[in-house]
Amino acid sequence: MQVILSLLPARNHLKQSLGRKKEVVFLSKCKIRQYLNSSNYASGDRERQRQGFVFGVSITVGFSLACVIVFELFAPQLARLFIQDDMTVAYAAAFLRRMVLCMPFVAICHPMITQFQAMGRTRESLICSILRKGSLDIPLLLLLDRLYPLYGCALVQPVVDLISLIVALVLYRRLRRTSVV
Repeated sequence: MQVILSLLPARNHLKQSLGRKKEVVFLSKCKIRQYLNSSNYASGDRERQRQGFVFGVSITVGFSLACVIVFELFAPQLARLFIQDDMTVAYAAAFLRRMVLCMPFVAICHPMITQFQAMGRTRESLICSILRKGSLDIPLLLLLDRLYPLYGCALVQPVVDLISLIVALVLYRRLRRTSVV
């Protein structure tokens, strides 16, 4: 029990330190992408809008997959930057490997939310945003913590992001069928 309690601050510190760096890259790209998407949508240039979206998502997905590979290969070394205790480093590496799994999902889902906003599709954007950060986190935290003690909390974000990505893809497909996109 003492080991588990000692991991909580370390996990939060690692998540804040390493996780924040990847978020800054994603968010800065999404702000630029939102401006380009909205101006292309407003001008009626749907092909340029689609090409810009695909190009931006391709870059972000490539970056996120590179991060997944680096975190999978070097998780203990990254954890050791902040923690020196061997047992805690092993737990932290396991947490990092689980938490980084959400990056490719976020690399697609967040731009889709931005795309919905640029198109003035408030309902779709709100549904995806609330799913991604709000309604699923707590119930899944309780469920996954019960199913996978200690590691369940690190699996919540990848599961939430995967669910919100699936919903975003379904909503986007519906918009494409109605030829709004």
